[in-house]
Amino acid sequence: MTGLAAADHMQLLRDSAAASMLFADDLADVSLPDGAAVPLSKVLAAFAEFYRCKFSYLGNPIGSDVIFAGEMLLPAVIWESQIKGHQLLQADLGCRLRLDSASLFGVCAIVPFVTGHMADIVRALLCLHTTRNLFLIAPDASVEISMIVDTYKRHFEGLLEHTKDGEIQWPHQV
Repeated sequence: MTGLAAADHMQLLRDSAAASMLFADDLADVSLPDGAAVPLSKVLAAFAEFYRCKFSYLGNPIGSDVIFAGEMLLPAVIWESQIKGHQLLQADLGCRLRLDSASLFGVCAIVPFVTGHMADIVRALLCLHTTRNLFLIAPDASVEISMIVDTYKRHFEGLLEHTKDGEIQWPHQV
């Protein structure tokens, strides 16, 4: 493992431990029925709300549920998480980015729900880690997303030429 990969791996472990400690009290009394599933977008929105983060776009407040919707900024989180998952785990996280002209970046994120399966838990932890780093999630943070929107709008415009069957191809697939 290179120094950078080792540092990323250690940060991921710290984020995973922090997430499990943050949610342990909340989850201790929760019993989900077999087969229960939660959309990743709701997990990320709850993560931001737990930290009492306030989001805005060009000074206008915007809710975390809107931020992490599949057609809004979730594709940026998924793009970075999928890359990180491939680098650290040499694994595909099972997420897709489909072309969608009505979406913010021209793509929407298709992500399996979070369940009790280990693959879903690992995917969620990688996405929590990415979200924390991408949006600088911290207690009581005020996050202006305009720079993130501008950056990923240009990024996804460059990726639109790398599509197959209406989906953007991951760098390891091109």
